[in-house]
Amino acid sequence: MGVAAAGLLVGLAATLFLHDGLWGWTTLWAVGGSALATRVVRTTWSDLPPFVASWLDGGVFVVGVLFLVATTGLASGLPYLVLRWTRLVALLTAAGLLATAVGGLAYTHRRLQAEVQAATSRATESQRRALQSRLTALSAQIHPHFLFNTLNTIAEVVHEDEDRAEDLVTDLASMMRYALDHSATRVPLSEELDVVRRLLQIEAVRLGDRLDYELHLDPAAASTRVPGLLVQPLVENAVQHGIAPRVDGGRVSVSVTREGARVRVVVQDDGPGIPAEVRARMGEVLPDDVHPGGLRNVVERVRLGWPDEQATVDIDTAPSRVVITLPAEEP
Repeated sequence: MGVAAAGLLVGLAATLFLHDGLWGWTTLWAVGGSALATRVVRTTWSDLPPFVASWLDGGVFVVGVLFLVATTGLASGLPYLVLRWTRLVALLTAAGLLATAVGGLAYTHRRLQAEVQAATSRATESQRRALQSRLTALSAQIHPHFLFNTLNTIAEVVHEDEDRAEDLVTDLASMMRYALDHSATRVPLSEELDVVRRLLQIEAVRLGDRLDYELHLDPAAASTRVPGLLVQPLVENAVQHGIAPRVDGGRVSVSVTREGARVRVVVQDDGPGIPAEVRARMGEVLPDDVHPGGLRNVVERVRLGWPDEQATVDIDTAPSRVVITLPAEEP
């Protein structure tokens, strides 16, 4: 309404200036025609900030009114032009200067918008690359951990049971291939649990009856994607710290369930539990040059993988249990 009122006032003033009188039809024609033209061209700057678009709307509207009022003088015949040429020139000059100002404003803001978008894109890409590099570095610290124990186990078993040794080699090769291909990408939980199963099969051969384990995967959660090797370090930690040091061994359980819009991953063992001082420092952000351990690695990867805090890691000291809660994905 403000732009229309301003255009009407400008139209009346321009008509009075050019014709020495208020020609109603001239003003209405100029205002109506300019409003239609403004409506057509405003789509070219509709994505600019509202206050900028409003100024451009008003500028184009006023320029249109001035030009259309001037055309009524140009269409009034040669004698009229001779008598009013100075006023026509003044009116057209004012319209031209205002049109130049409006065009400059539109060009400046369009260029600024392009520069801001380019800078934002560069910053976003830089952050993405930094995050990817950090995740890759964290992933590289995960998979070599139990390699030597597995190779020693294979060396012992190969003389006693060649078939079992072959299965161990197959499981180890599958884990290494998975680590190389998916440690820095996201994979379905079903694939992550398959790697966990292979890990537990290898450790069961090494520890024998001292290791008992259970895996449960809710089909409704199988397609939810997580960073590769997110659950595996937790299971490896549970075996290494909770089961292996004990003469009588113990049990490791891994459970993945869907609870509404959330997926809950629970890794638990019946060992002595996670020390309270370790749990207390899990929330600290580590510098890039500090290499975290397996549990800390998982906490860091969850923080980087879901920077909006949609995923959480909860650690219980007794029993030894780690719970990852994250957004579910539909199949």
